[in-house]
Amino acid sequence: MSEVVFDKDKILNWYNRKDIYLLITTYNDFKYVTFMAYEFNGKSCTPRRFQSMAKTKYGYDWTLKFNAISRKPTSMYRDVDSWKSSRPFFSVKSEIYKEQRKEFFANQNYRKHIYASDFYFDIDGKDVYESWEMAYKVIELLRKFNVMFNIVCTGKKGFQIFIPNHKAIKKEYIYNEGHEYNTHQILAFNIALYLEDTEKLIDMTAYSDLRFMKQPYSLDGRNMCPIIPLKYEEFIDFINYKGKYNPYTDIDYWSKKETFLSRGFSFLGTSDMKELEKYIDNWVDKQ
Repeated sequence: MSEVVFDKDKILNWYNRKDIYLLITTYNDFKYVTFMAYEFNGKSCTPRRFQSMAKTKYGYDWTLKFNAISRKPTSMYRDVDSWKSSRPFFSVKSEIYKEQRKEFFANQNYRKHIYASDFYFDIDGKDVYESWEMAYKVIELLRKFNVMFNIVCTGKKGFQIFIPNHKAIKKEYIYNEGHEYNTHQILAFNIALYLEDTEKLIDMTAYSDLRFMKQPYSLDGRNMCPIIPLKYEEFIDFINYKGKYNPYTDIDYWSKKETFLSRGFSFLGTSDMKELEKYIDNWVDKQ
């Protein structure tokens, strides 16, 4: 297990930037956030889940301080699900929080609070460049059907490709012979077959309930890589740094940027997933 890279001053400078604060809070309406802390030897701790981040600078600063983000290596995540205003707001007091979570999970009560789910690909290989090869295949498939998506390097060894819920297929549940499946899981499995993902780089556990993904514009807890939505040209250029210094994974490179506000989530494409789903379904039928 590798040692983490941690620099308190760089972390504070990053999260104190006005553009970072605005981007993290603006895009988290109807989302819970999660914080995963690590020991300095790289071992992960139990994540702090289902936190709500206020869209004020005070609320943002309080949440970061509560999760000791500048005192120990910590990654920030956002939910794949989008939640109704009826969603519970969990206490920061441990005993109350435990009781609230118990009620939240009882008989899958949480499902009644979800109004939509994003679709995403979590791609992890033995290193970031193996992941890039599969991410490239996914991206080109999405571009073929003009699907709206963005892509980030997740900082350790992978990529996440994110399709917002208003462009994603609806997540619906299917029961067959005592087993529960969902439409996101089925489509992702069929896309993996289509792309010949024999190494299983596309993580199928990403389609189970209550998943979360790296928070754009946060820092990876293990190497401080900024989770920046990449432009298409930047993603294509990424592979050119295999075996040498890669600026796209370096906090010093990104910290020199004056502002990310015009970049936003850097979505590519404009369409939903309907034509892609139809294409993949037809391909499966012919196999």
